Amino acid sequence: MWVLFFILFNFQVDAKKRVPREAPVRSEIRCAVDVGSGETKYVIGQVVLQGHVVKEVKKIILNRRDQVKIKAEVKDEVLSTTAVENLRKSLVQFKKECEVEKGVKISGVATSGFRAAKKNGSEVLKKIKVDLGIPILILTGEEEGLIGLQSLQGLVDEKIKNWIVWDMGGGSQQLGAKIDDRQIVDSINMGADAYRDELIKFLGRKNKESLYPITAAEVEKIAAWTKDFSKLYGQELRLQIGKIGSPVYAVGGPFAGISETLGTESLTIEALQTHLIELTGLTFEELSKKVPDNKYPYNLFSNLLLVKNLADAFGFKKINFIKDVHLGTGLLKSDLYWN
Repeated sequence: MWVLFFILFNFQVDAKKRVPREAPVRSEIRCAVDVGSGETKYVIGQVVLQGHVVKEVKKIILNRRDQVKIKAEVKDEVLSTTAVENLRKSLVQFKKECEVEKGVKISGVATSGFRAAKKNGSEVLKKIKVDLGIPILILTGEEEGLIGLQSLQGLVDEKIKNWIVWDMGGGSQQLGAKIDDRQIVDSINMGADAYRDELIKFLGRKNKESLYPITAAEVEKIAAWTKDFSKLYGQELRLQIGKIGSPVYAVGGPFAGISETLGTESLTIEALQTHLIELTGLTFEELSKKVPDNKYPYNLFSNLLLVKNLADAFGFKKINFIKDVHLGTGLLKSDLYWN
């Protein structure tokens, strides 16, 4: 009897020792890099962690963009020397900013521009890691979409269980659906710049400056052509977003450009159509005057054409623009990508 009691007592003591303690809560300063097709985004933030899990982003210390052309500098799957040097200079500046803020970790991701640079993109980033101490991982389109979903966590009302995120850059775009605890994403190589280049060919123009003016008859012809691009997304994703319908949250440079230029945080399909009508027939010079700081004037109208017609194809009624959110802010919240 006493022997049995002794065995049971020791078993209980050992079991208590084996119960894992709750990981302590701590905070750290993280510096994140998002190397996009035409811009590199930088963010420094204070995150609260429990173990390796990010509980919240407590404070955004810095959030800025730097125009560094990547996708346009890829020829025959090789990223140009000029683009590499421009990126390195930009990263050096950000590393200094990170050190000033006492950032303990720095990490980055690259998207469609580096996916296109198949012959030297990986080697360029390996050298950057060795020389500058900044690890940058080339994401797949699906990984990009998942971080896009993660970037909105904590920003969307917790009462909203199902929602859609539409993330667009220059080279690619992603759609993601949050359905209760399930996430589904897909990616296509049809970002704002890629679409504009296809539009130039579709209309038989020479370059982005000669793309305009676009006539009302051409706008009608473009609509059906653009809607067909929605079929590049997988059937399962299209089915799910069709069920959800709304709300739709839009992030990324092209959406930010529309929001800033038109001075709005959201647009209905009807409002998008109204703006298209207002801009139809304008020359490149006339469009340039409507864009703040003359930033990407050749993209304003083509971006509206892309967004309006894809939104029609997906059945979206309203698009909500989320400012200052990109893969860099999503990266801060990720449990991955940080050693």
